[in-house]
Amino acid sequence: MQGIQKLNTLPKGEFVEELLTVCGCRGWVETMSALAPFSSTHGLHAAANQEWWRLSKEGWLEAFGAHPRIGDKAALAAKFSATQPPAQEAEEQSGAAVSIIPLACTAAL
Repeated sequence: MQGIQKLNTLPKGEFVEELLTVCGCRGWVETMSALAPFSSTHGLHAAANQEWWRLSKEGWLEAFGAHPRIGDKAALAAKFSATQPPAQEAEEQSGAAVSIIPLACTAAL
């Protein structure tokens, strides 16, 4: 089971935790949780976009505040440590600039 199917089968608490890795605004996450399950990845994207633009300024600031500051690689690595490649793979890529993308972004969105 992958992607949208996996997301749809998560218990509510785990669903919320997954979405919090994508957006730190609890209001957005709670709304998305209430809209679940999603019939398709496209449906999830459409709802995520629609609900993002419905947020208040405070909601946006909460979301932005949950992310590490630009350039703070240590904070970024700590936040997304569960998505880090295995040590051997990390060594092989040590000279490359690798983006750390949370699994929830790739699997759910």
